[in-house]
Amino acid sequence: MSEESLTFGPVATLRTARELADRMREVGSTAAAVMVDCKELRQCDAAALQVLLALRATLAARGALFRIVNVPADLRWRFDYVGLSYAAA
Repeated sequence: MSEESLTFGPVATLRTARELADRMREVGSTAAAVMVDCKELRQCDAAALQVLLALRATLAARGALFRIVNVPADLRWRFDYVGLSYAAA
């Protein structure tokens, strides 16, 4: 099983949400597993988190795996608040 890796950031906001959604939709439609790496993430808002939630739902509907790694400490509360689990790489 191959895993696609996506870099999320450094800015993930309403201004970049459409681009993020397009990129995630492309990968999420075919990948057996997706790892989203947030090590470069510096700014994140609700729109960007919605993109990740949508990707998680898309992958779950197909039985594909989804994981998020390297969420910066100062942004973890946002991921926790919306129920996005993350792990160390």
